[in-house]
Amino acid sequence: MALKRKLSIDTDVKNLISVRTVLCDDNFENTIKMGNLFELKIQLLDVEPAVYRIVLIPEDLPLLDLHAVLQGAMGWNGSHMFAFEIRGNRYAVKINDSPFDQDDEKNVAGVICKDVFAKSDKAKYHYDFGDDWWHEIGIIDHRVQTKSDKPPRCIGGENPCPPDDSGGPWGWADMQEILNDESHPDREEIIEWLDDFDLGPFNKQASNRQIKTALKNFAPLFKDIRAGTL
Repeated sequence: MALKRKLSIDTDVKNLISVRTVLCDDNFENTIKMGNLFELKIQLLDVEPAVYRIVLIPEDLPLLDLHAVLQGAMGWNGSHMFAFEIRGNRYAVKINDSPFDQDDEKNVAGVICKDVFAKSDKAKYHYDFGDDWWHEIGIIDHRVQTKSDKPPRCIGGENPCPPDDSGGPWGWADMQEILNDESHPDREEIIEWLDDFDLGPFNKQASNRQIKTALKNFAPLFKDIRAGTL
């Protein structure tokens, strides 16, 4: 009896050591706790030079939250309406008794990225229905998340995004032409209008700070959208 008990205790100790070894393994979090993610390229259409961002997002990120991620990564200020177009469907915010709601639009609330992006390699993001800023969303990868990924996060990009309310791609092109012509009579007015808007090179750290800020600032609005209280 004593021998059997000793063997049992030895087995329990070995099992405990085995469990502790797994828990201390650097790959444990990668293989057990981590889910899947999407690596996306978001490119602003009809502008020169090219403006794009590469972002990592969890595959179970709500489409509403992706809006906040894109706003932060690109550098928009979030003051306009938006919609996603994916596989022939348009997903937008549905506002009670709004005359602007379209019958063929689906409610963006409750939609999860993996339920729509897993079936599509291209999508569109439409921001500001007046200026008409269209973005193409390309799926670069759909893979297992690793410890170093830490989504949602911007990992690359090129060039600054235009400022909000700059007239869309064609209005922004006119502004750029004026800014590049030191003799243009409207140049000082444009500079004054831009105020402290950053037209410097793409800054990954700034994009990631903006993503965190956008997710925080949009959270109360998203709560109302999900509750259908708008």
